[in-house]
Order: sequence, then C-alpha cells, then structure tokens
Amino acid sequence: MPIILDADDIILHREVVKRYCEIVGLDSTKCRFNWEPASKAEQDAMHSIERRMKSSLLSSNGLIKTGKTAVGLDIEQEVSKWKEEFGEAEGTKIGTWVRDAMPDYNFLKARRLRPRNISNH
Repeated sequence: MPIILDADDIILHREVVKRYCEIVGLDSTKCRFNWEPASKAEQDAMHSIERRMKSSLLSSNGLIKTGKTAVGLDIEQEVSKWKEEFGEAEGTKIGTWVRDAMPDYNFLKARRLRPRNISNH
C-alpha cells in the first residue's frame, strides 16, 4: 500500500515527517524544521532562476505556515481569484477541475499518514 502524505500535515505536524522517516528507514534526526536564512553572498552565488525558485526557502528560517496550507480555504473565493488572474473562462474551468477532483482528494486524505496524536479531520 502506498504512503499518502498531505502537505498540510507536513507543514503543521512534524510528527508526520518523523513517522514517514521511520516507515521508509530514514534517520528522522536529520530532519530540519528550522534553519538560518541564506546570506546575501550565498544567494548572489546562485543562478537567478534558482534564486527565484528558492526565494521563500532562502529568506525563511523554518517552515512557513501562514497562507501555505488549505486550512480555512474556500474554493469559491479561490475561483474568484483564478478568474481575476486568468480570465473568466479559464478561472471557471480551473474551478470545475478542482470541484471534480474533490472526491478523489477526500478519498486520499482519509487514508493519509497522520500524526499519532491527531484524529481524522
């Protein structure tokens, strides 16, 4: 059976990452949840595309929780944002795809690896 990981759980519950490491035989003591932001010199040494792709990681000192999880996410509000960003037709299309995918998402979410101390939610 595959191991299902949910990004929200990885961001919000360190225990999920540690459990995953145990299951697949990785050393969970090597996991880092906090770090020093990259210095300007380290960032300047990177290619501009790499620097852009890693910008949040390079400027952070740990996992960014605010605004990065689906907690409190409202699909209809997201559809409005997509319509504004991509136009009415494309935003509507993305909204339809997301709504159509929700049964599959919920099926997988119900079977995901959870922290030991967290019940279904």
